[in-house]
Amino acid sequence: MATGLENPAVIVARGPRALEERLLDEIVERLRAGEVDPKLLARPVRVIVPSRSLRQQLAGAIVRRCGRAVVGLQVQTLHALVLEILDRGGVEARAAEVLYPVLVRQVAREHELLCHELDDLVDGYGSVTSVVSDLLDAGFEPNGLDAVRDAIRESPGSERQRLRAIALAETAAEVYRRLEASRVGHRALQLEQARQLLGVEAERVLPARAVLVHGFAEATGQRAELLEALVRYRDARVFLDEPADPARPEQADAGIRFLDRLRIRFEGIAAVERIEAPGAAPKVMAFDAPGASAELREVAVRIRRRLEAGRTEPERIGVVARDWSGSRAALRQHFDRLGIPYSGVGERGAATAAARRISALLDLLHGGPRSLTDRWLDAAVRLDGAGGGARVHSDLRFGLRQRGAIRIEDVAGLDLDGRDLFLKVVGGWDFEGDHGPRPERRRLRAAELERAVRCADSACRRLRQLRSCRSLGAFCDGLDRMLRNDLGWDAERSDCGAGLAALESLRTGLPDATSLSFEDFQLLIRHVLEGTGRDGIGGAGGGVQVLSVMEARARTFDALFVVGLNRDVFPRGISEDPLLPDSIRKSLRAVLLEMPVKRAGHDEERYLFAQLLGSSPEITLSWQSSDDDGKERVPSSFVERLGWGPGGRDVEHAASCQARGPDAAVAGLDMTPAERAALAGLRSGRRNFAALLPSAVAFSLEDLAAEGFAAGGLELAGTSAVNVAQARLAWLDEIEGRGDAKTTLGPHFGFIGKPRHAGDPRFGPLYITTLEGMARCGWQTFVRKLLGIEVLPDPLQALPGSDPRLVGSTVHAVLERLVRDRLREAPADLSAARSQQPVEIAWPDAAELSERIGAAAREVLVQAGIGLPGLEHVLREQARPFLDRVRELDWVDGERLEGVVGVEVEGAFELAGPGGDRREIRFRADRVDLTDGKHLRLTDYKTGRPISNLKKPETRERDFIRSVAKGSNLQAVAYRNASGPGGVGRFLFLGDDLEPDTAEYLAGEADTTLSVAFDRCARAVLGAWEVGAFLPRLVDHAGVKEFSSCEYCEVSQACLQGDSGARARLVGWIETRDRRRRRVSGEAEALDWWDLQAPFDPTRAASGGDEG
Repeated sequence: MATGLENPAVIVARGPRALEERLLDEIVERLRAGEVDPKLLARPVRVIVPSRSLRQQLAGAIVRRCGRAVVGLQVQTLHALVLEILDRGGVEARAAEVLYPVLVRQVAREHELLCHELDDLVDGYGSVTSVVSDLLDAGFEPNGLDAVRDAIRESPGSERQRLRAIALAETAAEVYRRLEASRVGHRALQLEQARQLLGVEAERVLPARAVLVHGFAEATGQRAELLEALVRYRDARVFLDEPADPARPEQADAGIRFLDRLRIRFEGIAAVERIEAPGAAPKVMAFDAPGASAELREVAVRIRRRLEAGRTEPERIGVVARDWSGSRAALRQHFDRLGIPYSGVGERGAATAAARRISALLDLLHGGPRSLTDRWLDAAVRLDGAGGGARVHSDLRFGLRQRGAIRIEDVAGLDLDGRDLFLKVVGGWDFEGDHGPRPERRRLRAAELERAVRCADSACRRLRQLRSCRSLGAFCDGLDRMLRNDLGWDAERSDCGAGLAALESLRTGLPDATSLSFEDFQLLIRHVLEGTGRDGIGGAGGGVQVLSVMEARARTFDALFVVGLNRDVFPRGISEDPLLPDSIRKSLRAVLLEMPVKRAGHDEERYLFAQLLGSSPEITLSWQSSDDDGKERVPSSFVERLGWGPGGRDVEHAASCQARGPDAAVAGLDMTPAERAALAGLRSGRRNFAALLPSAVAFSLEDLAAEGFAAGGLELAGTSAVNVAQARLAWLDEIEGRGDAKTTLGPHFGFIGKPRHAGDPRFGPLYITTLEGMARCGWQTFVRKLLGIEVLPDPLQALPGSDPRLVGSTVHAVLERLVRDRLREAPADLSAARSQQPVEIAWPDAAELSERIGAAAREVLVQAGIGLPGLEHVLREQARPFLDRVRELDWVDGERLEGVVGVEVEGAFELAGPGGDRREIRFRADRVDLTDGKHLRLTDYKTGRPISNLKKPETRERDFIRSVAKGSNLQAVAYRNASGPGGVGRFLFLGDDLEPDTAEYLAGEADTTLSVAFDRCARAVLGAWEVGAFLPRLVDHAGVKEFSSCEYCEVSQACLQGDSGARARLVGWIETRDRRRRRVSGEAEALDWWDLQAPFDPTRAASGGDEG
């Protein structure tokens, strides 16, 4: 068909540079014609390209060639061209392709075979969508279904594969019919409509005085047909690249097979013109690097040198990777550090706050009212800003988990009592009262809890309503109300605006009456919101061009860096379609010439690599010799074919100040200040590191001050960087055992010194239970009692449950309340108890006991901040056997308890320390009885394991004495010491597997050996406490095994536990105790404390001999 333009042609060149040069010549020639005859400007010169990236680069190249702005030229992508043709042809714009996957899913589910195979899989229909797209793009239409069925039946493969392929073809036919009957769009239909319009009225729908097609190497069926139509009806000139073989530049690369299908399209309708003049071979360099960070760092350094030398404009430098997923962070880090301008054209960056909130919303829609509470809080904005902001939000996570509200419906169903919830998180210190400084728990206010319950209830109702909707309009209305009213989303907020805008675009782009199931709507909204809220990489197009291989197609550069050339990355691994294998795809080419075959991807990979190596006069190839963890990586086959790799040409090795092993050389490395500081920390001597540290600290302090940390309570004004650096160096010496730390132990091992400040908790009351904990492990006592540090609960950890502590607390609470209710006036301390008239306590009946246990269990769970439904019942049943046991042991005939004068009574006695100074030691007894009308007996209930499982009284007594000597059971002796003449301290073990005579352990005046053991232990612990020697028990006394308590220590993360070097230092320090000439303050007391775990001989102690 004559068009009056010019003869169509296919111009073939060897490499992108030669091809682009020829294209620019033709463009400039046509632009000059427009300058001579301005009437020509009414019909532009059109340049059609496959990608936005190539469009931007080519437009810049035209302006550079012309030296000024130009008119009468339009550079557009093929997609933009199709939309313009449809618009000019008066074709009603169909809805975006967003509904296409929904339509495929609906049709596929109606097919019995596909539904049977895919319905139970996660996103099983996603693979059907890609297969149907391949069929439609290849030109498949319903009237060709019979021919397709016949081709499939004659194809190789199993009968199951053939039946599945026929089902897919039938699905594609039905999808096509529904696409035509609805407003749902698909690129195949749009391409076909555009092609038909060109065939009928080309001049009206595409006015142009020249059409130049550039950058295409392969196109799917419908795209290829449209390109063919441009040649037929618009006399388009097509520019094809047959790149040279990188290993043999004198010949074309074998990957040009990738062009065959497109080239065949133009045979017979366009003359072929070859540009025979070969371009200059590029200068190719290569290096490997130990990890992605080192690789991108070396690229950044080389680019920085080029820019500083003024050799190249940033926009003419390209950095290309097959896959950027594992290297984006390294790229940003090193390019930002070196001040390199860059833009990731077509590449997505990290998820922003908006993307994270959208992700939480999608999880919320998927899970409904049974969604996790944490994801609801992630999606909600309303709870963010009221009364404490982020802290309230964080407290809600802990608090709702403690209440057992794991899912939104759990939150909505919480039964609140109007009380604040105390969290398992320390929020500060309480300095009021005579108890001394002690940590206070954070609390979640009742108002915040009630507000959360209301919001959760509203969200649950809205989520249930969404599942009953059946039209797009109803879904969008319901979701919009939930976002704005229940979750508090606001279009003015940066983390909400993008999501609301995407939802609005969906609403305006599709008819409200569109019929959808809830599953369809989920798929639709996920597709619409996918990628929303993600940052781009770098700038908006300026600077160094950071591209994927696909975005770099047909582009040219003055300097190109191809990174990540490792095996299975570039070339990528090629795998067949699991639903429609290549054997059947090849058979389908008999009726669908453009049916893609997945294995053809090998030719594509080779073609893309060859094209890259022809796109710039200077090319640098790089790959990773190892990953960032030091694991060896293999170069790409492309690299090996060029002669690099093991046993090949010499390769430069990029250095890294963070790499390990033989690749870690850093000689001559051009480093930034931050890298020099890191290198000094990793490899330099202590002197260099110490010299650099004050500068690094000063920089950090300035950074913290700039970020407003002073406003948060951290006063930075006047902070000396030198002092901070010196403190850190001293701490480092302590950790690594340098200098004096080789033979002594310091703060890191618990030597904190004597108390100096009035606020030091050691000046406060000292309880016998603290001494017991100190005897077990000094460091644990320091961390928990003095610093008030607790393990930060993880809101995503296992659900809270019953444990021995909760059971014990419930038993104690029941017994306390039982006695306290019978006492006219419960004495607060031991002196008041002495003058108290004894009372008799009756055992309650079954109903009253059950009520008392339930009330105690509820209170214990509230105090513990746990509200898991059903846990109260569990705790009640676990506590009952212990109460039955105490009734059997202490209540006469199981009915009455005589002589009781107090419950939960405070007492104290004085204890002489190593230096002779006396210190008051406090305790609290569970129950106080008056025996024989004059002697006090103080009882401590025990619900744990007994001191001894032995049968003979003398052996049980021996074990009792040994446990006291080690500091394990000091309370009974403390009770005895405070109870006066004839007084007795008592342990009563309530395990139901103990005989009555083995459940009771007594400490009386006659127990001299017990007194010796107690005094020995108490003096040692008190001495260590007062001098500030809080050593960690990393090993047993023999220095061989890990100390038994370490296994279940709750603060082990704040300890040297597990550090073999620290363990060796501690053992060495103990073993050289007698050979050290210099001792630091507190060493003698620390060693006495350490020896508490040594074997104790009660017989020798009783006779006044050596105790250990």
